[in-house]
Order: sequence, then structure tokens, then C-alpha cells
Amino acid sequence: MAGSCIRTRRLAGGVWRTSGWALLANAALAQTFVVDDDGGPGVAFTDLPVAVASVPSGAVLRVRTGTYSAFSIAHKSITVLGDGPQSVQIDWQSGAMALGPSGVADTIVLADVSFRGADYLRHVIQDAAGAVVLSNVTRTGFGKVLWEIRNSTNVHLHRVVWDAPSRGMLFAPGPSVRAVSATVQIEDSTVVGGRLVRGVLSPAGNGEPALWAKDSRILLFDSALSGGAGEDCADVSRFVPFGAPATDGGPGLVMDGGRVYAVSSVIAGGAGGATVCTYPSPSRGGDGLQLTNQTVAEFWGAGPIAGAAGLSGQPGMASVVDPSSTLAVRPGEPGLRARLTGASFPGNTVAFELTAPPGIPAVAFFGNFAQHLPLEPLVPGSLLVAPILAAGPFAVPSGGTLRLPYVVPSRWLLDSVFYGQFLALDPATGELRSSNSFPWITKSR
Repeated sequence: MAGSCIRTRRLAGGVWRTSGWALLANAALAQTFVVDDDGGPGVAFTDLPVAVASVPSGAVLRVRTGTYSAFSIAHKSITVLGDGPQSVQIDWQSGAMALGPSGVADTIVLADVSFRGADYLRHVIQDAAGAVVLSNVTRTGFGKVLWEIRNSTNVHLHRVVWDAPSRGMLFAPGPSVRAVSATVQIEDSTVVGGRLVRGVLSPAGNGEPALWAKDSRILLFDSALSGGAGEDCADVSRFVPFGAPATDGGPGLVMDGGRVYAVSSVIAGGAGGATVCTYPSPSRGGDGLQLTNQTVAEFWGAGPIAGAAGLSGQPGMASVVDPSSTLAVRPGEPGLRARLTGASFPGNTVAFELTAPPGIPAVAFFGNFAQHLPLEPLVPGSLLVAPILAAGPFAVPSGGTLRLPYVVPSRWLLDSVFYGQFLALDPATGELRSSNSFPWITKSR
């Protein structure tokens, strides 16, 4: 695992010196293969399953605009890097995906793609001992697609939009993301629970959770989890021969054991279904947060936890916490929030930014390997980057945003993924704090 060599660099004239960054580039050299469904000069493959099976471990698949089949990755490191979620689509109809098993040193990255289709599929991240990173991944189309994360302790979801408005008729229920014995960072993402559409052979179901986790560690940064909405009531029709009551909204987050650490994130239940029918019935709004089985939850910053209203009947609770679990909410104490701003291409200036209480000293870490190293009780959160390069300390300015500009060198390594994170010390309490990590990708044209 990278991280045995740590160097420190300071700012020079407002922009970082380029010396030292070669450590990152040299640690991430990889073979790159172009995938394009149109074929043509320089194209190695025209579809992803063959490409994934054929390339060596550590390879980068640079995927051009087009539609591709689903694939699975096991026992190797691969980066699948698309032109963008609006341009590169993976067709659900071609089958479900499985990421893992993988070894501790393996990294699986899926970035800048979307999933489309009109079916029910369950994609699985299973038995992944190494890092699994989904970045800038979205879904399109009608249907329900679930991500199930099992026995995988190094999963990172960055800028993922997984809104599942419905499951269609006859499809089995389930949350949009299910985690069992897993460690997952969710950063700058939106996840919405689904619902079962009423049909002739199937009654409508209650809204589903956005995220359901058992014996798992969940880190949320600037993300929104919203429960699925309940189905409206229905009068008698050929599709609903006996009429049907409205159904309840789903919870935003359900934790059945484990730990959740959240910064500036919104957790909300789904609305109950409308009840204006010949035979009205009440519907209940979804709870925002449900904690059971000795779950420990800590929420920082201004993001609310909210139950949803039932359109008639009982509203959901903001939080439901059983006696064995604990919930600490610290709205007046913002957690650390890190991000990369600017378009990363050679010659352009990007900035590594940290939002934090003014005056506190912060150190930035950079590496090419994502990890989950819990730091409690010394530090709330985790070390999410295996550091090769460290920079700082820097004092957070009075405005609360530390900005570290950097000009991407002309010979910077393209189509590889690096990660950044900040750690900071609060002088008032003596408490160390950790930010989220963020991916840094400079793509070839």
C-alpha cells in the first residue's frame, strides 16, 4: 500500500511548488486502454466486459462516449474512467454487476459514467478487501437498481446520484443502498429510496429507505438521504379492482448496529401517499433516522434530520433511537469539509479547499490509495487517504475557507486517480478532526 514515503511542501508565492508531486505520479503509473463502441484507430476494445477480462491488473480503461454492457471485476485493480455520465452509459438490461472479491492491495474505480435501463437489478460490492471507489456516477431511466455492499471495508461514493423513484410492478422491495458489515464514505451525493408501483397483481408498498446498514460504519459528508415516497390511494379501477389505501413514506437512514458520522448532511423521510379517494385512509410520513442495536451516531453542522409529513395522518419522526443506541447532534460545531475546485487539466489552476472553523491549523494529505482507517477516540472520523505527500500546517482564514491553489503541470499523469484529505486541530478543545476525502482525476482529452 502506498504511504511509506511522506514529504511536506509549503506554499510559494500563493501556488504550490511542483517539486514533490512527482512522488504521486510515479506511484500511479498504469497502462491505459481506450474503449469505444464505435471502434477506430487507437481503440483497444469496443465493449467493457471483454476489456475488463483482458487487461492486466492496475490498468486504466478510458471509456469514450457510447453505450456499454455491464461487467464484473474480481481479483484485480482496474480503473474505468468515462467521458462523463451524460456521455457514457452502462446498460442495465445487459445484467447486474459485481465488484469484488478483491485483495487488500487492489483498487476498483468506476468514474464518470451512468447506468440506464428499465429493470430491477441488484449490483453487488462484495468481499472487497481493497478500495472500491464510485465517483460522479448517476442513474437514468425507469426502474429500480440497488447497490448492495457486503463484507467490504473500503468503499467510497463521491458525487453519486442514486435516485430510485420506483421499483415497477412485481419487483422485490429493498433500499437503494444496502450495507452489511461494510465501511462506506458517502460524499457530496444524493440517494433516494424507491417505492413499489401498484399493479393488478401487486399491492403498493411503503416507501423504502435510501440507505439501510447493518453492523457497518457510515461516513456522510454534504450528502442527502431521502426515504422513498408512499403510494397514493386508489379508487376502484380495472388496475385496482377493490381500490387501495395510501401507503407510508420510507425512512432516510436505517442503522442496525455500527456507527454513523455525518457532516452537513440532510437525512429525511419520504412523504406518505395522498389519501383523497372514495375510501380514504391515513398514511404516515417516513422517519428521518432510525437507530437500533447499539448504533453510535454523531452529526455535525447544519444539515437537518427530518421526518416527513403524511399527507393525512401521522408525520414521521426526525429520529427514532432505541435505548441501546446513542445520537449526538452538534449543529453549532461544523465538521471539516474538503473539496477540489476547478477543472483539472495541464496548465490550469485547481484548488484544494477546506471549510472549517477560522484559525485552526490544518494539514493536507495526498495519495493514490483510498482507505478507511478509523481514528476514534483520538479523532472523529477516519484517515481516508494513504498519504504519500503532506502539506502544511496552514491556518484556516477568518472567512472559514482555506484555499490551496495548484497549477497542474504540463507533464502531469493523465487518467489516474489521486485522493486528498485534511486533518485539523481545534486549539480550543485540543481535538483533532478529519475531513472527507476527495478524488482528483486529470483526464486525457
